[in-house]
Amino acid sequence: MLEGSVRDSGKRIRLSFALLEGAKRHRVWSERYDRTLDDVFELQDEISRNVVSTIRVSVKARIFERLAETENDDLAVPELLDKAAGYFVRGYGNNAVAEAALRLALRRAPENSMAMAMLASCLHRQGEFSAVALPEETRDEIMALTREAVALAPESYFARNVSAVAHYDLSGDFEAALGDARTALESDPGMTQAQATEGIARIHLGAVEEGLDRLGQAIEANKIDPNRFRHYREQAIGHYVAGRLDQAIEIAGHLVEQTPGLARNRLVLAVLLHLAGATGKARAQLADLGELGSVRRTRIGDRDAAERFETALAQLLGAK
Repeated sequence: MLEGSVRDSGKRIRLSFALLEGAKRHRVWSERYDRTLDDVFELQDEISRNVVSTIRVSVKARIFERLAETENDDLAVPELLDKAAGYFVRGYGNNAVAEAALRLALRRAPENSMAMAMLASCLHRQGEFSAVALPEETRDEIMALTREAVALAPESYFARNVSAVAHYDLSGDFEAALGDARTALESDPGMTQAQATEGIARIHLGAVEEGLDRLGQAIEANKIDPNRFRHYREQAIGHYVAGRLDQAIEIAGHLVEQTPGLARNRLVLAVLLHLAGATGKARAQLADLGELGSVRRTRIGDRDAAERFETALAQLLGAK
């Protein structure tokens, strides 16, 4: 049950929400919003988007608690998908066990679009924050899974968003990413992950400020989004493309402080620091990554910004 209350004083308004479970009314999630009544319709859209997006993650985490200790063989296909989704919202350290559940689901239901899209997302997550390039066979499997998932369920907002992420991050096809993200939002206007992906695509297609604004709204809407570490990295890159290198470094630096083990974010921070002339700090970030071999490519739509980024990365790697 979702319950809420509204208090107002002049043009100021305070909205409080709580998600409660069962007869004992155990509180799963709560949040308070303090706003002004400048535009009540815009406020309504904002609060609806924020609450729905956050509840989606909270409910998945709650369902997972019931399934976590149950053997995969004892679960039906929908339960296997719920179990994998639970691993997703708990962080990035459980991708192998999520993959096992999803591959079993696909063996049992070979034409299940959601299972395909979730497996593609899981495989992408496994390499999402590695500073090393994704193996070609993994990349090919992700792209094949997303194509088939969308073909089977063109209206699926989840499959469309996974496809959009794969397009922009793995092949640099920002037009295709934008198209998929928009289709996802047509099916589910409250899907903030698709809103974030749409914003990222716009940044790299030249509408930098508009894209950053869209991405920022998505980040603010759901502070517990499991994809937030990608979204913040892309926000930093967007500010770099816009010429705000200091702001880009601030966002990327805070991200690395929060999650120091996510190597790809550290790699981006190292390049941004080198571009700002802080080469010593950049090399210190790079030193923590060890031997990289083939480096994960950062997709940037603006050609000049991309060339500067790649040149700085090559200089850092050459000096290492």
